[in-house]
Amino acid sequence: MRQVKAIIEGKEVLLNLTQEQETQVFGDGMDEIYTFHKTTREEFDKKYEGIPDNLKALQQEFMIVAYYNKGERLVLEDEDVYKYYPWFEFDENGGQVFNGVLDWLACTTVPAPSLFIRESDCEEAVKKFDHIYQRSRGYCKE
Repeated sequence: MRQVKAIIEGKEVLLNLTQEQETQVFGDGMDEIYTFHKTTREEFDKKYEGIPDNLKALQQEFMIVAYYNKGERLVLEDEDVYKYYPWFEFDENGGQVFNGVLDWLACTTVPAPSLFIRESDCEEAVKKFDHIYQRSRGYCKE
């Protein structure tokens, strides 16, 4: 549950919204990502129709990373350049919580399309697209 400021009939109010409600009201932020990849939400949904939701969300995660990396390709062999990845842990309720950014120089234990070039982009993306990261790991509470 998150508090969101809204103006209703000229009055500022605080709304307590779940992630799902917030997404329904404000959208999921993916339109700019789809445009970057020269596709639309409809085309993406049609292409991944019938695919398990966590795998569909993982593809969206890869698209988000590519967007933030501005199409730059990571040189994985370059031991002098850090690569960044969001780290999650479980909370006491079994939910997934963002716990910071990990960095690697020479190796990684995650898929290369998940790696950010800039640490600040990694942090921003996870905050903005937490709902995608939750789904890609299968921890989204329904």
